[in-house]
Amino acid sequence: MFKTEYLSRKDLGKPHFLNVREKGFLTYYQWEFMDQESSTVDAVDLFKRENEDYFIRVTQGLLGLRIAALEKYFEDCPELMDKIRSKEFRTPMEIARFYNNWNKVK
Repeated sequence: MFKTEYLSRKDLGKPHFLNVREKGFLTYYQWEFMDQESSTVDAVDLFKRENEDYFIRVTQGLLGLRIAALEKYFEDCPELMDKIRSKEFRTPMEIARFYNNWNKVK
C-alpha cells in the first residue's frame, strides 16, 4: 500500500475494481478496500494518463498529497505544480480537472 506506482497491464497480477472519479487524458481513480484493522472502507487515490501503463499514487492517507511524486509526474506542467505547492489545489479532483483542461489547450 505504500508503493508510489502500480502497473496496469493486461493479464498481470490480480484484477481490482477502481472507481473512476474524473475521466480524460488524465483519469483519476479511487481504489477502495476494506481496512482490516478498523473494518472500514478506505480508498487510495490514483492517476493514470491514457498513454501510460501504470498508475501513480496521489495521496498518502492523512498526510495529504504526495508532493514529491506529483512534482515528478507533472514536470510537463509547471503551472499546475505552482498551484499544488501554494496549496491552491488540495484535492486530486482539482488537479485532474486542471491538467485535463491544460492538456486540451496545449
